[in-house]
Amino acid sequence: MQFKNITLAVVPENFCFESYKKFFADKNLENSTVNLVHIFEIRNFINEFSAYTYPDEEMMPKIKTQFLEMLDRFGQELFGQSKSLDVKSHCLFNIDTKKAMVDFLDENKSDLVIIPTEGKHGLSGFFHSSFAQHLCQFSHCPVLVLK
Repeated sequence: MQFKNITLAVVPENFCFESYKKFFADKNLENSTVNLVHIFEIRNFINEFSAYTYPDEEMMPKIKTQFLEMLDRFGQELFGQSKSLDVKSHCLFNIDTKKAMVDFLDENKSDLVIIPTEGKHGLSGFFHSSFAQHLCQFSHCPVLVLK
């Protein structure tokens, strides 16, 4: 099966670069699109003096620019200068990163999403809500989970 619109959920702490390389080594990606996506979680905090959001509106453009540059370098390292492959970088901000990724997959009509996982087990896995598990449950397209 040849996938034409692939989304890679890029996690800065867990690039899984070698696993991505192995997966794509024998794939025909001619006339395909690969979306490199990272979604920053917007967090709201309240303390005894005030409420604040991180990252705030002023920080977002700088973070986005820096992260898009990093994603572009990642795409260059992974796919080189292929003329028949369209690699696009996306840096998004949302309060609900899981829903935002499912929405991205729907809006971009992805036919495969690839996501690295932290592989948490035991108590930490029980209390940690899995992003990969959420995609497996709610994504309309196949999900490949890399460990």
